[in-house]
Parts: sequence; structure tokens; C-alpha cells
Amino acid sequence: MGQVLPAERRHEISVEETMRNYRARTLKHSPSKLLTQELGPLPRAELDALADSLVVIALEYEPGDPEEKKSMADGAVFNLRFSSRAREGSEPYPGALDRLIQIIENSKAGSIRRSALEGVANVPDTARAIAYLGKVAAAGREEEDGFLVGSAIYSLANELGPRGLEFLHQLYKEGRLTHPHFAASRMIGQVRYLNGWD
Repeated sequence: MGQVLPAERRHEISVEETMRNYRARTLKHSPSKLLTQELGPLPRAELDALADSLVVIALEYEPGDPEEKKSMADGAVFNLRFSSRAREGSEPYPGALDRLIQIIENSKAGSIRRSALEGVANVPDTARAIAYLGKVAAAGREEEDGFLVGSAIYSLANELGPRGLEFLHQLYKEGRLTHPHFAASRMIGQVRYLNGWD
């Protein structure tokens, strides 16, 4: 639990105003600082409303949209990713993983999905992160994003310690890492080689 901030650093925050200013690029403080309560405590309902607004912005972008819209979506994802990390005087936002998963499973843009997936390994709930990344890594259908599967395999092998690697090894032994895309097959090949898997 992060430390409580002194009263002089607390202030009233309107989610509606925050997101209006975010879209207008006139926001004084990043949403991630609000979500981690670095600027002062907020009710959970307001934190969730702010995070849900970021999900909406991330999902609004589709391939072919103007670059400014992509930049807004990228920023929304990064704010959710950073909100899962505790800094001095703050605490991780507990709803970050659920929002990242919403983006991964609903965005029409591969780059946005992959950016959200890259944040999963950093959430405090390691067990849930490993389970979700394992689900993505074991996706075997050609229509699944092969780069996304490769990223999930990388995260399990390199970013979640022995538990993540052990879980990935179990998936491999069960024959569940079968995605045909070159990014996925190349990544599992590298992991096999580096860890001496038969």
C-alpha cells in the first residue's frame, strides 16, 4: 500500500474534466498519476471511471485513422501500463490488468493490442498475468495475431521469473505452442534453444 499523501497535495479531480483535457492535450497531470493516487487519494469508482475512459480512447483507434488518433490511443495504453507500477508516494491501480485485457481482446489495431500485452507482465498480480499470457501464447489459430502470440511467449520466458518460464515449458511439453506465424514459431524456437528443452 502506498503512503498517504499530505493534505496540501490532494485536490478534487473530475474524471470528465480530466478526459476532456486529455483529449485536448491540455492535461496538467498524466492519468497514470491519478490512477496511482500519486496526486492524492481518490474513490475507487472514480479511478475505474478514469481507466474505463482510457480504454474507450484506446479502442477508438483503427488502422488507417489519422496519426493524432493513434497517438492518443498509444498514450491511453501507456497510462494504463504505468498505472500498474508503484512509485514512491503511490500505489498500483488494481484495475489495470482488466483494462489492458479489454484492449488486447477488442482493439482492431495490432500495434495497440501488442502495446497493451507488453504491460501485462508488470502488473502486481503475477499469477493472473502468467495465466493470461499463457492463454495468449497457446492460441493456435492462424487468425490470431502471431506477433501477439510471440510477445506473450517472450514475456513468459523473460519477464516473469522462474514461474513464468516453468508455465511456458509446461505449455510446450503439452504441445500447445503451435501457432504457425513465423514470429511465434521463431520465439518458441529461441526459448527452446536457450533453455535446452527437448
